[in-house]
Amino acid sequence: MNKKRVAIIKTKKKGYPNNPPFHPPEKYPECPFEEIDKTNTVYSAVRDLLSHLGLDKENYGTASWNPFKELIQPGNTVVIKPNLVLDTHIDGEDIYSIITHPSILRVIVDYCFIALNGKGHIIIADNPLGHCNFTNLLKNTKLESIREFYKEKSGFEINIYDLRKMMYPLNEFQFTEYASWVTLNGDPRGYTIVDLGHLSQLSSIKNPSKFQGTDFNRQITIKHHSGNRHEYLIPNTILSADVVISVPKLKVHKKAGVTLNLKNMIGISGDKNYLPHFRLGSPKSGGDEAPDDLSLKLRLQLRLLRFTTEYFLSKHTLLLDKIVKSAAKFIQNIDKNFSKDIDKKINPGNWYFNDTIWRVIIDLNRILLYADKDGTIGPEQKRKYFSVIDGVIGGEQEGPIRPKPKQCGVLLGGFDPFLVDIAATALMGFDYNKMPQYKHLATLDKYKISDFTEQDIEIITNSKEFEGILKDKSDRYFDFEPPMGWKGHL
Repeated sequence: MNKKRVAIIKTKKKGYPNNPPFHPPEKYPECPFEEIDKTNTVYSAVRDLLSHLGLDKENYGTASWNPFKELIQPGNTVVIKPNLVLDTHIDGEDIYSIITHPSILRVIVDYCFIALNGKGHIIIADNPLGHCNFTNLLKNTKLESIREFYKEKSGFEINIYDLRKMMYPLNEFQFTEYASWVTLNGDPRGYTIVDLGHLSQLSSIKNPSKFQGTDFNRQITIKHHSGNRHEYLIPNTILSADVVISVPKLKVHKKAGVTLNLKNMIGISGDKNYLPHFRLGSPKSGGDEAPDDLSLKLRLQLRLLRFTTEYFLSKHTLLLDKIVKSAAKFIQNIDKNFSKDIDKKINPGNWYFNDTIWRVIIDLNRILLYADKDGTIGPEQKRKYFSVIDGVIGGEQEGPIRPKPKQCGVLLGGFDPFLVDIAATALMGFDYNKMPQYKHLATLDKYKISDFTEQDIEIITNSKEFEGILKDKSDRYFDFEPPMGWKGHL
């Protein structure tokens, strides 16, 4: 496995196949099944990506071709980590500008199955947003059709896990009510608290009382990131994995700039209340929520929304539910007005000055690579890693959950998350050095996520237009439009 190689494959057709369970377009010699779907050019593109990386080169084109034979051994547990953040696009746009398409997962499952030789486990797992309806997601994407096909044809069980412990449905006012909270089965293997302590990138933050997560209960966030304690709740399915295959989207992100391989590991947390996403206040006050020059009107609106969240929405009582619902129209109007201004003033934490989220991203990637099955961090890498980025349709503007779809028709892949992400940001037209989640990787003296730099990358591609993506910095290629808070910076 050449970790320096990054493959970029241009697909033959735009868009995704429509026929689940997304069979290959022809009977390739190594295919374990007979069924085909001649319209599925995505399958051949992923297959081309594996061959361009030179995997099991000597057997390519024969029935013995096993591209993952160095990555996966029979008996391994393989976790495939897509981006399954939501079941619908709030603006009615293509949901596949937000989430990974199952046709890409099908190809990966097939080659994992070949490598396992019928012995081991394949698990597709993610931690979506709190209000995502996972049942609806599985229904709309037809992801379960892959599991059903495998069970019928081979008796092999493909597991699909929603790693959340709770679901928080939204009511008609887009608020979550305590009475509607749903306790989920979560990870059937349970969870382990992993404490990074002084190894955490958050350990240098002097004001943890300002931490704010994406879910409502800020006190949980602060509790797990105070003093010398920096704890993350990690599903045991992740910790038990021998191999993790990351399959994110080619997509922008309001807080992190982009959400590719590194940011994709936010989804290995079992409880997002453990994840600080920004710090309350402006930079002058030790925060990164909003600029220092925020207007008085916006400051007041921000404080009112914060008060509503902390003293009503985060309190788990039916009485406060009723109070919030009765005042919902008033609060919703405030929220609409604030949201209108938020696009101009890049709040809360949705801008290039966010100094918090990158720390959590690096922490989770270190846990992924270096935490053993008991959650203990050790010097040796504990599990193997591979990546395929779904860029058939990308997402620009206000990602990660309200992006505009962008037809790109590309896939990227490799064994080093940092190098694959560098190539992806170049295709998007961005400077990866302007994003802290990448800039700070070079400062890690141990427990490194990557041992390489941009100069080490070997681009392997089926399209001449992508050969020089790291040489010609003036070419913005797909020219993604960044989120509002990152305009003029990337």
